[in-house]
Amino acid sequence: MPFPIHDRIARQRLESRAKPYFTRLSPELSVGYRRGKTLSR
Repeated sequence: MPFPIHDRIARQRLESRAKPYFTRLSPELSVGYRRGKTLSR
């Protein structure tokens, strides 16, 4: 299942969890995003 991780606002709405959110960019390429418990700047 793809997750909306392409823009900043969508990533802020994701819940913090240990397992990364993955989305497919092409048939051979996926990217993952893991939101931490604290904000880093």
